Amino acid sequence: MLTRQNSALLGNALLMGVLILCNAQTLQASDEVHRNETKIPTKVPTETVDLDKDTPESVMQAGKNGVDGLESFLRTLKEVQAVHSRMASNRQHAAKVLEHARKNDRAGLAALFKKDAPSTQVEITEVKDFTVTATYKRADGSTVIVCVSNSSGCSNRRSFVLII
Repeated sequence: MLTRQNSALLGNALLMGVLILCNAQTLQASDEVHRNETKIPTKVPTETVDLDKDTPESVMQAGKNGVDGLESFLRTLKEVQAVHSRMASNRQHAAKVLEHARKNDRAGLAALFKKDAPSTQVEITEVKDFTVTATYKRADGSTVIVCVSNSSGCSNRRSFVLII
C-alpha cells in the first residue's frame, strides 16, 4: 500500500534533484547507460484509443497496477537508501567500502552492499575516483541503478543519479 510516509520518501527523492528515467531500453542495456545519453521523446505518438470499451473497473485496475509498481519501487529504494545511509554514517563501514573500491573489488563491494539490501541482487558496474555505480535487482522485476560520488562523477556532473 502506498502510504503517506512512502509518498513523502518518493517526493523527497524527487525534490533532491534525483534523475529518474523510466525507459525499458535503458534497463535492458544498463551497461550502456553510462556511455550513451538517454533521449526522451519530445513528441508523444498519437493513435486512436477506444475508450468506449473501458469500464471504471479497468481504470481501477490501471490504478492498482500503478500502486503495485510504486510499492515495488519504494521497497527497492528503501534497501538502496539503507546501503547508502550506512556508508554515510559508519566510518568503519566506509573504510571497508574504500578498501574494496581501491582494489576495484566489485564482488566484495556487492557483498558489502548486499548486507543492507538483503532482498536485492547487487551488481557493481563501475568504481572510480570515488564514484560507484550499482544495479539493484529484485525478484519482482524492480531494477534501480544508482550512481553516487563524493564530487560530481556521475552523469551530467552530479553527485547522485538514480535511474529506474
